[in-house]
Amino acid sequence: MDSVRLIAKALTKMVETDVTAFRSTLRHGKFYNNGSEGIDCDSEPVQPWTNGHAIMKALREVKLYSCSIYSMYIIYIYV
Repeated sequence: MDSVRLIAKALTKMVETDVTAFRSTLRHGKFYNNGSEGIDCDSEPVQPWTNGHAIMKALREVKLYSCSIYSMYIIYIYV
């Protein structure tokens, strides 16, 4: 549950800080990555998500209290 709270807080803060943060990614109910519709899983080299770096930065800036040991371990692994 702490991981879900972390992600929700990070994404909420991103949108509060910059309303246009996901404008190029979500258009007309469709998902876009690097200017093309959808995610091309077969591309070589693999293309990272357009907002990936901004999301990771927002995740690192979130302060959570009462995190469980398991959640902290998961965050440590992926950050």
